[in-house]
Amino acid sequence: MKKVSPFVLVLSVAVVGLLLAAPSVDARKEYKDAFYEKYVDDNADYKEVADAKVGGRCWLCHVNMSKFDPPEKGLGKRVRNNYGFALSQFLEEKEKDAEKIAEALEQVAALKSDPEDDESPTFGELIESGKLPHDGVPNADDLEAARAWKAEKAAGK
Repeated sequence: MKKVSPFVLVLSVAVVGLLLAAPSVDARKEYKDAFYEKYVDDNADYKEVADAKVGGRCWLCHVNMSKFDPPEKGLGKRVRNNYGFALSQFLEEKEKDAEKIAEALEQVAALKSDPEDDESPTFGELIESGKLPHDGVPNADDLEAARAWKAEKAAGK
């Protein structure tokens, strides 16, 4: 029987740890529907903003990394912005319950849009002022995890 080298064992444990720690991708129609019901459906002006191809729809929570300079392709919708990341903190993975999603939207509205800046507006204040609840910048933790996922995928693991 062959012995497994300590290096291979440690590397295997590290890979499993990264996979378990990677954020899930929760682009869900229910989330967008709840957002639209709460903020968009009764506000024609905001509907144009929320429907914008550049910043709205899926990009309410996610960041299109292929639009960056230089583009970072192959990450799909694995990278969320601060709004999407904050929303994920209040929802179970793959949550479909409309009441729970609405409650999470309410909780996130009270949070600062930039957790590093006490002077930043809340997500709710951004929405009330007619802006999207994000700045198109990836959440650092999500970006790091997505890059690790892409590297693992490229390595064939």
